[in-house]
Amino acid sequence: MNHTLMFSIHSMGLRRPPGPYRIATYLRQHGWDAEVIDYTLSWDDEELKELVRSRVTSKTVFIGFGCFFYYWTPKMDAFVAWLKQEYPNIKTVIGGQSRAIMRTEGIDYYIHGYGEKAILELANSLVGNASIKLMYDPLFFGSKK
Repeated sequence: MNHTLMFSIHSMGLRRPPGPYRIATYLRQHGWDAEVIDYTLSWDDEELKELVRSRVTSKTVFIGFGCFFYYWTPKMDAFVAWLKQEYPNIKTVIGGQSRAIMRTEGIDYYIHGYGEKAILELANSLVGNASIKLMYDPLFFGSKK
């Protein structure tokens, strides 16, 4: 079974955004093993790295980030850079309803808006079960997909 690890990036408010959970549920309904890690910004760097080391397997296809509004931080840039160095074959995906201007070097794919169908199509294309047309928006995401 293909695996994904997804991090929920948001403020430390009382509510958790539902996006990563909706995406995980949708992927599970389509045969994926999907884990969501919440309160990511409250974890320290070593805790995040240890968690990733304990969860990533040969079945991990992508690591996702659900970014609620503009809560992406330099800490997350450093974490993604570490991910790409440690796991260069695992793709990184960020998504959310807000259209933040992000040009994070370590992110391979961006999904904007409600992303259930988009993430499934992207996930299937990453494992070779489909081909998709990628669109680019250089104003917001540079040359990223």
